Amino acid sequence: MKDRHGHRKLTAFTLRIMGEIGGIIAAPVVVLMWIARRANVIFELESRPKVMAVSILVSFVLSTVALCIRASDYGDQYELLTDKPADPAIPPDGGGGRDGPPSQGPFS
Repeated sequence: MKDRHGHRKLTAFTLRIMGEIGGIIAAPVVVLMWIARRANVIFELESRPKVMAVSILVSFVLSTVALCIRASDYGDQYELLTDKPADPAIPPDGGGGRDGPPSQGPFS
């Protein structure tokens, strides 16, 4: 039963992250495009595509900053839920995975 409960928590956590990421990406685009459209109408701007392009670029920057900030929070919350490190590239034992110590291959 404990495994099912943990699985449900992780599923809920994943769905919450998906919703938040969707909102973080969509909200700045929608708001800034609306502002750009209103500015074009109010100020009768001739450069409508330029204003729209700038608003999209600004929304990309805002979304990127917000996602970077939230990503560290997601990692902390994941560690609390699973008692495992959030970075899958670093195994908990510090070794090379299930084969033992890290190999000395050409890409190490």
